[in-house]
Amino acid sequence: MKSFKNLMQIFIRKIIILIIPIMIFVGCQRKSTHMFYSPDKRYYIDIGIICKKINGTFYDTGEYDDSQAIYFTDRKLKFNHLLFYFGFSSFAEAVFWKNNNEFYLVGLNVDSLSNFFIYEYNIANHTRGYYEIEGSKLFESRFRDFIKKEKGIINKYGHTPTPLNNLTIDTFSSFPAEIDGCSCYFSNNSKEFKKHVYIYVNDYGNISFLKINGKLTKFTQTDFKEIDDYTIEVKATSGDYEFMMTVKHLEQSENKTIFQSGVITLTDKKGRKITKSFYGECGC
Repeated sequence: MKSFKNLMQIFIRKIIILIIPIMIFVGCQRKSTHMFYSPDKRYYIDIGIICKKINGTFYDTGEYDDSQAIYFTDRKLKFNHLLFYFGFSSFAEAVFWKNNNEFYLVGLNVDSLSNFFIYEYNIANHTRGYYEIEGSKLFESRFRDFIKKEKGIINKYGHTPTPLNNLTIDTFSSFPAEIDGCSCYFSNNSKEFKKHVYIYVNDYGNISFLKINGKLTKFTQTDFKEIDDYTIEVKATSGDYEFMMTVKHLEQSENKTIFQSGVITLTDKKGRKITKSFYGECGC
């Protein structure tokens, strides 16, 4: 008997084979949106991916808002409806239409870039289904990169998209020698944080560490901005790598440390990128 995971993989493959030929996609518009039309063009889904048209060429900026609004529009009835409002933990990348009444919204959970989700919608029956493949390596690259390659969109680095599965932010439990005393230490989520499993550590100053593709890598801070009383933005570099981190201050712990949450985006000179949300604390 086939496992649920195997059945789901077969199901996803059939979906892609079935619906890619009839997928109608309108690429990056001047207002930086992606819209996916039904075959008869009565409906479209706007998922708000940011890209720009420069001298007749579409460029992916490599950016997205940490709050992604997904809109459904009925052009005949002149009706517009907010389907989803994703936070930084999930990110929708594409829409595939099976027919004029059924479509699939696909994307990933930022906590794990190999954790894909699929929402199945039936407009006529007013129904919605949800599927998820945890830890799957079914796809060699993300849906967003598939769409960009098919529609001739290039990224801000000036070449066609590269599969992102070769760039990883891994976990570690022991701090490097440079981290002594006051520090910040972040995990993928609160569960891993309680187990002392981290993805990021900082010396409460200009030095920080990420474990990239299994290697602990030292970064030096290049920029620091206070967005508001509760939010900061940090940039740092290390050879071929650069990261940008948005950190939100939460409540104070019993030990007088400050809990934090946010998003970190790591890029390299090859154009690869990975984004993760995190949870942790800073203190002495």
